[in-house]
Amino acid sequence: SAVAAAVASAVAAAHDEQASNCISESATRQFQFLADAADKASPSVVNLKVDVQQRGAVIGGFGGTRGAATGSGFIISEDGLIVTNAHVVAHSAQMGGRFGQGAVTVTMWDGTKLPASVHSMDQQSDVALVKLTKMPAKPLPVASIGSSALLRPGEWVVALGSPLHLMNTVTAGIVSSVARQGSEIGMTDKRHEFIQTDAAINGGNSGGPLINLDGEVIGINTAKLAGQQVSGISFAIPMDTAWQVIKQLRTNRTVVRPYLGIKFSTALPTRRGDSSEVRVVGVSPGSPAEGAGVKIGDTILQFDNKPVSSNRDILERIGYSYGRTITIRSLVDHPTYLAPPASPNVLRTLISPPNLVTRSVTIAPDQNNLALPSLPHRTIALHRTSPTD
Repeated sequence: SAVAAAVASAVAAAHDEQASNCISESATRQFQFLADAADKASPSVVNLKVDVQQRGAVIGGFGGTRGAATGSGFIISEDGLIVTNAHVVAHSAQMGGRFGQGAVTVTMWDGTKLPASVHSMDQQSDVALVKLTKMPAKPLPVASIGSSALLRPGEWVVALGSPLHLMNTVTAGIVSSVARQGSEIGMTDKRHEFIQTDAAINGGNSGGPLINLDGEVIGINTAKLAGQQVSGISFAIPMDTAWQVIKQLRTNRTVVRPYLGIKFSTALPTRRGDSSEVRVVGVSPGSPAEGAGVKIGDTILQFDNKPVSSNRDILERIGYSYGRTITIRSLVDHPTYLAPPASPNVLRTLISPPNLVTRSVTIAPDQNNLALPSLPHRTIALHRTSPTD
């Protein structure tokens, strides 16, 4: 009948509308991957307000005015350890001449404020730990730590923190580069590389996490290029690098670096294929490298039994560990002996160039004489993302 047909038509229309709404809601949920990542990581992100002694205000260690620096951080343990940048807390006020006694106020993602102090820091890597001195009533949310090793240019990332004192800010972008050399951005004192991203990072973001779509921390936001005509160029410390520093700070409150005594540089090849090569450009007298027979002009083909084509390959394999023995396989372009003589009476085998030579070197601990890669550099206006009031 006509009535039955009308009812059927109305039911079908209602069903179609409901199905359309379901599809729309499903599509909305499906494409909220950035929000989902931020939801996972946000509870562990904090704002830091650090009591500081204003630079230039102290004469002879007395007097001076106080201010406050702000930055961001993230919780890595249930006992209240927080990761941030060293430059956020480097000028923490000195009370009684003791490091780390300046007041630090930690504001949680939910607005809870807690007292803390500087636990330890390493200025060379720009990594620091802050420790809560009063624990909240409920368990602390701990960040999930990811790996930066497999990052690719073009991957989505999310930056969390408190830029310009704006708590709980979330920005997103992509990975622009996974291996930006410090020398390329005017930070020639940094031996590690940086993740470059176009996610918006501003003053106050320093020390906050850069996360992947799984909500895992894969970097520590640290700086951006400054300038009126510059936008979308910011940098983070790779988490794989930072975590090696963090482990030493947690245990020893200091970082002991490895020392080989080699300076090396990535260069275009002169004889082998199209790939780049790593050449030795300096060897420190009395170093483990000199003792093993490494010489200027050697082309390093393998380091720790793995092929190398850039400085990054070697730095990653050295890491922050020492005391272990590694092998260096090199192409030598100069007459050399297979091994240093034990005494003048020991028969030595002369190697004529060019030849492949494998040497064993024991990595020594050394905090002050770390051999940095020799790279060209240029000066760029770099803005550390932690403002001072």
